[in-house]
Amino acid sequence: PKTEEIREFITGSLNREEPVSWKISENKRRRILSKSLIIRYSSLAAAIVVGAIFLIKSLLPAGDSQKLFNKYYEPFNAVSAVTRGTVTDGNIAFNRAVENYKSGNFKAAETGFSESMVSEPTFLQAHFFLGITEIELKNPSKATELLGEVANRKGDYAKEATWYLGLAYIKTGDKIRASKCFELLAKSPGFYSDRSQKILRCLR
Repeated sequence: PKTEEIREFITGSLNREEPVSWKISENKRRRILSKSLIIRYSSLAAAIVVGAIFLIKSLLPAGDSQKLFNKYYEPFNAVSAVTRGTVTDGNIAFNRAVENYKSGNFKAAETGFSESMVSEPTFLQAHFFLGITEIELKNPSKATELLGEVANRKGDYAKEATWYLGLAYIKTGDKIRASKCFELLAKSPGFYSDRSQKILRCLR
């Protein structure tokens, strides 16, 4: 009887302990699962935040781009009809276009520079001034095409074209292409170097 009593006591004790042990392991499992979920969601949230910051920084907001553009843009000063190089006698359209450009009649200047480009397709002055004219006429996308041609030739007006090309890209909100233009100018000594460094600081 004594042995049976001891056996029942031990058996009863073990049976009572099993639920407690099970509860402990279940609680532990839940805690581990909770921690795992917290870590997973925290990592996902961090990735979303980093991605959002990168996206915001890569796109220049319209308001900021307009302010930056207005701060640094002013039309190129055409001192005379033949600013650089020699214009042929037959290129009357270009001379007339420059006069319209100087007087602020940009619509007429656009027509004249376009006619000049038709008569002399390789005449970079016409491309350059038409590019700035398109900026004045609120056509920055057209301006980037024209000024890009001049900037890539590495000849007369290359630096000036790169400067206005960068500003045209700012106008369109293309921060990446604008930065490339101003990085080139910042490394090159001259009038545009300091200004380009300041713009780059704003773009970053």
